[in-house]
Amino acid sequence: MIQVTNEGTKSPLLFANMNIEKKIQDIVLSCLEGSSCYLIDVQVSGKSVINKITVTIDNDHGISIDECGDISQKISKAMDEVNITDHPYVLEVTSPGAEEPIKTPRQYIKNKGRRIRIISDEDETITGKIEEVKENSLILKVDHLRKKHIESLIEIEFSKIKKSNIIISFN
Repeated sequence: MIQVTNEGTKSPLLFANMNIEKKIQDIVLSCLEGSSCYLIDVQVSGKSVINKITVTIDNDHGISIDECGDISQKISKAMDEVNITDHPYVLEVTSPGAEEPIKTPRQYIKNKGRRIRIISDEDETITGKIEEVKENSLILKVDHLRKKHIESLIEIEFSKIKKSNIIISFN
C-alpha cells in the first residue's frame, strides 16, 4: 500500500538529534500493538530530505493487502501527528517478498519445516530444513555437511548468520 503524505509548514525535522529510522520504528511498533502483525524492517531513503519510507511487516500466517492498507493508514496518521518531516514523502507498507532475506527470528518460526539457505559469518553456505527455532539459534537438518552425503542436525546461532533465504519449492 503506497500513500503520499505532505504536512507542509512544519519545522524541518522535529527529531533532529534522534535517529529517524528508530523514531519511525517506534511509531510502527505502537501502531502494530494489538494486531498479529510484526515489524521486519524500516527503510528511509532520500538524499537531503526523507522522500520514501518503506515499512515491511508480516504475521505468522501471511499478511493480506487489506491489512497492509489498514496499517499504512495508522502509521501515516501517527507520523503526521508527530511531524516526522515537513517534506512530502511516500509511505510504503509491504510484506516481505518470497525471495527477500530473512531478517527477524520470528520469520524463522513462521518458516519452520521449510528449506533454507544460510550464509554464515564465515561465508560458509549451509542448506537445510528448519527443524526447530530456539531463542538465539536454529536447528537445521542439513543434507550434506562438509561435502559428505549424510543428514545431520546442526545448530547455528542467529548472530552467526550473515544472510538467509527460504528456498522456494514448487513440488
